[in-house]
Amino acid sequence: MSKKTKNTPAKRSKTNPASSQNHIVQEQIHVQEQLIETNIFPPDVLRQFDNLVPGTAKQLIEDAREETKRRRDREEKVLEANIKAQEKNFSLIKNRDKAVARSGYLGQAAGFLVCLTCIGSALYLGIKSPEYWEIPVALAAIPTAATIQAFRLNPFSKKKGSRKE
Repeated sequence: MSKKTKNTPAKRSKTNPASSQNHIVQEQIHVQEQLIETNIFPPDVLRQFDNLVPGTAKQLIEDAREETKRRRDREEKVLEANIKAQEKNFSLIKNRDKAVARSGYLGQAAGFLVCLTCIGSALYLGIKSPEYWEIPVALAAIPTAATIQAFRLNPFSKKKGSRKE
């Protein structure tokens, strides 16, 4: 707890009702300015408040307790909301990764079926009509070209001139 104190004298005039001549009694009061970084005042300040207005110290302590409880409740709600948001974000990322993997597997399976179909068709046409040899060669060239293209454009392959980490 850090505290800065500054004493400044202040004068207050007070009329004494017991005096019939209405003498003005001068009182000197020391005003103390404090910067307090806690939610409750020091005991000597609480005593001074209680001397001025009885019950003030008790009310200030109760108010500080209620404010502390409210602050802790708010902090707990914020933490719970943050945890839920992180769990939801993790779940979304996990589902996205699964969808990407499924998409990749589906694409590979579809490509494999196209290759098998082309090769099967090339074999069938080559056996049934050998005089039209261009058609089976073209059908066999499709999966071959696709496989070469897939290896050539592989994003995981290392390219020349790329920075090594």
